[in-house]
Amino acid sequence: MTKESPVHHRFAARAQAIRRRPKLVAWWVGTVAVLGLAIVLLAYLPIFTVATISVEGAEGEVAEQAVSQAGIQQGSPLARVDSDGVTERVLADPRVLSVDVDRQWPDSVVLRLDLRAPAIVVDQDGADSLQFAAADGVLYDEVEDKPSGLAVVAAKRGDVSTESVRQALYISAAFGSDELGAEPSDLEITGDGDLRFAVGEVEVLWGPAESQELKAEVLVALFSQPQISADAPAPLVVDLSAPENPVVSGLENVADE
Repeated sequence: MTKESPVHHRFAARAQAIRRRPKLVAWWVGTVAVLGLAIVLLAYLPIFTVATISVEGAEGEVAEQAVSQAGIQQGSPLARVDSDGVTERVLADPRVLSVDVDRQWPDSVVLRLDLRAPAIVVDQDGADSLQFAAADGVLYDEVEDKPSGLAVVAAKRGDVSTESVRQALYISAAFGSDELGAEPSDLEITGDGDLRFAVGEVEVLWGPAESQELKAEVLVALFSQPQISADAPAPLVVDLSAPENPVVSGLENVADE
């Protein structure tokens, strides 16, 4: 009895693999075809069309507007709902911070909204109402009366940028009576976008919305000086437009008192 050589075994295995190759190709082709058919069925069969559109995270007029702006037609194929397009249209409402578009098979779409929350109130000259601004500086809603617990920043009509609103919010949150001896008041965004506010008898010219940490450190250091305080006997002006070289005006008046 003769033994088959290892070479013979290798040739036999290779021949068997070659014979199996058409079957594998056919199997892959069949699988791709089935998947393609499934996608077509999901996209076009009437049992997989949009029947309901609901909203989570909002109600009332905000929810109704989100559904309207989403632009999803009832009866349209669920698989063909353009999530990116829906998101872009819903975010056109500045009250909406983010939206998640969730297809729920077989026939529903859920819009999950995250709404902006008020962080500061903006009072623009000549405006019929106050405006809410969120922590990101975006103006997003109107309010007739100032709600308690929120700082107010005044501004010229049309001179409100998101960066200046964020800076106003920083000022209102960064300083209090512990740091300056009094709460900041009369916060204002000026016509050129700079910020100013008062601390008792001291007017602070904050300047442009930049170098906020350095400005804060300099301001606290200045208010630690005995000549500069919220209850100064005469008005003072602290100019932080160039925080490396702050300017204090009116000290001579304080000395005279």
